[in-house]
Amino acid sequence: MCEGAVIQDAACPARARGDWPCSRASRCLRGQRSHSTTRELGPGSFLTLRHFTAAGKEIPYTGSSGDAVAVTRGWLRASMRKVHTESPYHRPYLPRREYRSIDVQPVESGVIYECDVELWPTNVVVEKGGWLVLQVSSEVTNPGVDLFKHNFPIDRPAEKSSGVNNIHFDNEHENYLLLPVIP
Repeated sequence: MCEGAVIQDAACPARARGDWPCSRASRCLRGQRSHSTTRELGPGSFLTLRHFTAAGKEIPYTGSSGDAVAVTRGWLRASMRKVHTESPYHRPYLPRREYRSIDVQPVESGVIYECDVELWPTNVVVEKGGWLVLQVSSEVTNPGVDLFKHNFPIDRPAEKSSGVNNIHFDNEHENYLLLPVIP
């Protein structure tokens, strides 16, 4: 996956016309299935949910440092995909992870893994005609803004954490973005 790539529903008529972004982009992804080309930590997945007006202008939000940010973001390294479904805090829409060293799972080349990538909870009102875009990348998409760079060489050495993410879209691999819709 190239940095800044955006996944769009394959059935979207705007995609066929070459128009992007389109208002159906919110159907894209939650359960990412990552086909990794590395072992140990595996590649990371960085998701960014962006909000656009009907005229196509991105709406920035104010981050904790006063910087302009997207609606919300989430990230997950393939090796940390274990979900604690037995936890009282686990919900179908909010996967519970404890991020302990005993939770690290192997990542093998050529194997497809299901990874639920949690987006940080937030709220936003999308006006009629506006849309949400889910951006998927293997790197932080706005490095000049982030306080946390996800690139510390001691705990994220390139030989253990780099790789290629392949997101599978077909009848056997369901990918979706789960959003509450409040009328």
